[in-house]
Amino acid sequence: MNERALTLKADLRVWQDERFGQLWRVAYRDGDEVTIVSFPDSEALGDFIAEQFGVGLDDSEPLVAAA
Repeated sequence: MNERALTLKADLRVWQDERFGQLWRVAYRDGDEVTIVSFPDSEALGDFIAEQFGVGLDDSEPLVAAA
C-alpha cells in the first residue's frame, strides 16, 4: 500500500460543540473573514473537507474531540 501524509497549511480549526447536540464545527479563513460551518456527524465533516480542501480524513482512527 502506498501511503502519503499531507500537511494542510491553512487556517483551519475543527471541534465538537457539545452545547448543540455534539455537532462538528469547522472554522476556516475565507479571505479576510472566518467562516464557520456545522455538521451532524464526522462523515458529513469528512465530505466537506474533501470537497473544500481536496483532502480526506484518515478513517483508521476514530475522530474524537480534543480535551
